[in-house]
Amino acid sequence: MKLRIFNFLSKRFIFILFSPLFASLLLSLNAYTSASKKVTVSLNKVSEVQPIRGEILDRNGYRLAYDELSYVLYVSQPVAGLDKCKNFESHNPCELIRGNSKDVIEEFVLNNSINESNLIYREEPIRVYPYGSSLFHFLGYLTRNEKGERIGAKGIEKIYNEIL
Repeated sequence: MKLRIFNFLSKRFIFILFSPLFASLLLSLNAYTSASKKVTVSLNKVSEVQPIRGEILDRNGYRLAYDELSYVLYVSQPVAGLDKCKNFESHNPCELIRGNSKDVIEEFVLNNSINESNLIYREEPIRVYPYGSSLFHFLGYLTRNEKGERIGAKGIEKIYNEIL
């Protein structure tokens, strides 16, 4: 009889001892998963990526038009001392500078003492025409449509817009 009572008390003691531990484990696991979801949501941002257009080559394989990566710096609030972005809409960032290397952008930021929290940095493709304006009469050029997409406006760029 004493053994049964002892067994019952020891089981009860173990249950009372481990129940709060198990409950705290479940609560901490729940807190961890909700914090993990918050971090995942904050890291998931939609950003628009401009597609790279195809190259236009001559019959010998020389490039007549191609895309090159350009670095663009935008500002989300007016910057004192810069006339370029005095009057702009806050929901539409203003382009400060465009360059072919990150060094140009970094030098501009250092020289103008701009608060980095207001800056938006993007990589965007630009169209390069190695022969300059001498071939524009048949190559054409690019423009942007109402959606902001780069489309061919004249010449080969326009005719083969769907392919490029």
